[in-house]
Amino acid sequence: MYKCIPLLKFHECSYKEIKQRGIMQSFLILLALMISSLVHAQGESAMGAGSSGGGMVVVCNHPSVGHTRIELLDVYEARKNKAIKVVESTNDLNQDFIRMNRNKSLLQGKGGTETNAYFENQLNGILTKLIDWHYGPDPLEFTNDQGQMLKLPVGCSLVQAAIFHDKPHKMVVDFNIWNQLDSLSQAALLIHEEFYFYQRQLGIKDSASARNLVGQVLASKGAVSAWKGQEKFNYKCFARNHALPRTGTTDFLLNMTKKENGFVELNLQFVSLLGQDLLTLTLATFKGLPLNFSNIMYGLETNTDYQETATTSELKSTFLKGISIDFLTFPGKSSKLIVREKNKSPVELEIKGCLEN
Repeated sequence: MYKCIPLLKFHECSYKEIKQRGIMQSFLILLALMISSLVHAQGESAMGAGSSGGGMVVVCNHPSVGHTRIELLDVYEARKNKAIKVVESTNDLNQDFIRMNRNKSLLQGKGGTETNAYFENQLNGILTKLIDWHYGPDPLEFTNDQGQMLKLPVGCSLVQAAIFHDKPHKMVVDFNIWNQLDSLSQAALLIHEEFYFYQRQLGIKDSASARNLVGQVLASKGAVSAWKGQEKFNYKCFARNHALPRTGTTDFLLNMTKKENGFVELNLQFVSLLGQDLLTLTLATFKGLPLNFSNIMYGLETNTDYQETATTSELKSTFLKGISIDFLTFPGKSSKLIVREKNKSPVELEIKGCLEN
């Protein structure tokens, strides 16, 4: 049973609002949305503004050994990440698609209980209803939306493998390139387009973070669920910036611990950040907070003699780098988070409420 705890004494915490945000582990199943839209909807996407996005492959020519290697960019980059171990191809698209989606389900905290038939139906829907095959001879237009990526070695280049058009929902796939990919890269391409479609609805204009997510579901080691250890946290909280309807939402688990030195330590475990659901463990720790911190945080401390509290933590994550979080409290007012990312404007979020176990 959950008890709704507003983080401001005169603010009404909406259980319905928090539940709808997905704080109870719901996660948007985008492939189902994209496939069903082909049958039930015409015209503009219900998800909002968008255009198109591409999936790319790395083509490396090795004249000395007489062959060419082709691999999805997402897979290529994941193999270069020393913090994880990438699964190997089974040489069976069905098996690789099921395995990656089951891993995604586990990372989302769902337990991976979906049947093989559930994922097989998804795959069949994509191959028969979502994809338009491009048979050439001309290559697909290069979308140039890869964003930040690893530098490729001499002899390797990027080639367009697929373009997903948001209006109408159709994925154009180069048939010749598809047939040269192993089953792991084929499965990863389909999941890449799912993630990237969702992110374009958030206003993200390149595929770097979508490839990052694909890398997480490719990992056989090194990727830990964003929900791991959730039972150890006292609260599930929701923060929002109403001026940013698409990206101004963040969900996190929260715990406060009184330390022997007389201060309070605050631990946050994020399950979504700036509109994006997270797959893997993402933490922030704030130390040295005053004993009355909890009263200030919950808006119960109205004595203006108490100073505002501000503390900063670097985000700890295997996959997200260069992000810091400021935690601010104000006597008698709502607490706030400020998300700071390199080369981007800070985003301020007001903590609206929490669910208490």
